[in-house]
Amino acid sequence: MLRSKALRPVWVSAFVAGIPLLALFALQWRFMGQLRASSTLVLRQASDDAAEELAQRIRRDFGWPAFNLLERINHAQVRALDFDGIAQTLNERADHLQFIDRLFVWSRNSTGSDVAAAATGCTPPQAVFLLVAPRPDAPRGVTVTCDPRLSPAILKTGIELARLRSSFTLASEAVGERDYQTVYHFLWDQTEQRLGLSAFIGFTIDLDYVRTVYFPRVVAAEAAMEQRRDRRFAVPALVLSIIDEGGSEVYRSGRSLAHDYDGEARFPLLFFDTDLLESLSPQRPDIRYWAVRSGYADADGATFVDRQMRQQQALWAVIALVALAGVAVTVRATAREARVSELKADFMASVSHELKTPLAKIQLFAETLESGRTRTPEKAQEYYSIIRIQAKKLAYLIGTMLDFAKIEAGVRQYQIEEISLQPVVQAALASFADELALKAFHVETAFAAREIAIRGNTEGLHQLFANLVSNAIKFSGDRRYLFVGVSTDGRDAVVAVADGGIGMPRREQRKIFRKFYRVSGDGNTTRAPGSGLGLAIVAHVARAHGASVSVESAPGAGARFTVRIPLLEPEAAG
Repeated sequence: MLRSKALRPVWVSAFVAGIPLLALFALQWRFMGQLRASSTLVLRQASDDAAEELAQRIRRDFGWPAFNLLERINHAQVRALDFDGIAQTLNERADHLQFIDRLFVWSRNSTGSDVAAAATGCTPPQAVFLLVAPRPDAPRGVTVTCDPRLSPAILKTGIELARLRSSFTLASEAVGERDYQTVYHFLWDQTEQRLGLSAFIGFTIDLDYVRTVYFPRVVAAEAAMEQRRDRRFAVPALVLSIIDEGGSEVYRSGRSLAHDYDGEARFPLLFFDTDLLESLSPQRPDIRYWAVRSGYADADGATFVDRQMRQQQALWAVIALVALAGVAVTVRATAREARVSELKADFMASVSHELKTPLAKIQLFAETLESGRTRTPEKAQEYYSIIRIQAKKLAYLIGTMLDFAKIEAGVRQYQIEEISLQPVVQAALASFADELALKAFHVETAFAAREIAIRGNTEGLHQLFANLVSNAIKFSGDRRYLFVGVSTDGRDAVVAVADGGIGMPRREQRKIFRKFYRVSGDGNTTRAPGSGLGLAIVAHVARAHGASVSVESAPGAGARFTVRIPLLEPEAAG
């Protein structure tokens, strides 16, 4: 039924006044929700970045002296106990020696030992000479001395570790009430009969100094830099804490972050480059991991954003009421919504393509079956199999996006309980059986014979391993090979998923666990399907289980992902 023309001005007025107002409120509340989520995410990412930057600085400081100091000291000076020459090298590098307590030197050179012993009062067998290393906050200069308790301990340990025939070794010394971490660098002489130890040089780390002086200094420097950055970008002030392996705060720059924090990054309490630990074989140290935690001075990032959002919502309500008859606010809100949508454009384009592909295949083969154009029952069965595989792939993609949405919203939780690991991994692999068979993959498995008990969530771990298998299938290229193995190493359950595919350069390997990140590659990777969410979910599930994920890969050589999950009960050393 046609409306009266007399009512048209009323409808026009309602459209001009009411519809823009309703649209303004709807758009604004939606935008505020998105802004709350994105702002919280940005603050969390900034906190994570601050923790990671400080952890990297600590790792860099800890790993610097072993090679950049000990290798730079002239070995001839060490063998001859030329303390003046060694002192010159130390003075040149004093800015990097802030946590080194003593540099120690020992040599079989009897002449040099006698001269040094006469100068310092040291007598055999205490002929390990200690040089007080110059710190940045101390006067320059090197003092040679001999500690009647520390020197014999260093000599004894050094002679024992020399039997390992390694250039570098690490050890711990407890002298009196003080604990030291020591790094040894052995110098060898090659004779016709054998390889003989001629001297060694190294340094001791006073862990009390690291706790009470180094950590406060480096945290204060990083906190000051973050405060300057915070003022520049008008974000809340960040605070930092150092957490030991027991979860206790060693030092903090502000409020306690023992339980309530936004970002965390671990670092090993090891004064050696962890990337070079293989050079210590067969003597490998027991690494203790500490952590840098970051948060905001007043409260966590989500609380800060909520306070800001409440103020913004009140302000926008006033603006919306004032702008009842105007369209300027509506245009402004629409423009903002468009900018938010633009940020998601690339992601949505990729996801829509991923969803269209299996839908198109399902429709094609369903129409073929419906029309009766299949010639044989075998062909029809093949089409049914393809439809089933594509439907599972579609469900997998939708499930991935829903799970990622829960992760972004911070509402995904895991019911942790005692479970057996092998059935979870086998079930994840079995879910791809049809696709692996259709693509003629060569699959190898290596599962531990006995049950491996862990604490975890079956659904979450199933998704983790399924994502790794799916990733291996997508990036296998022409080499259709897949390996899945489950084993233990004494403390952790180890699950390995490897392929023989296109691989990736080393510079990409730390980035692939970020959301939406796709390996740049040489063109092969860009043609592979995916939304860039699978490995981000893998990292999230692993963190929720106290596990770690690492990758080993090279271009053209495939990739091997390794997941380490703490065992329910560590195995006894055998």
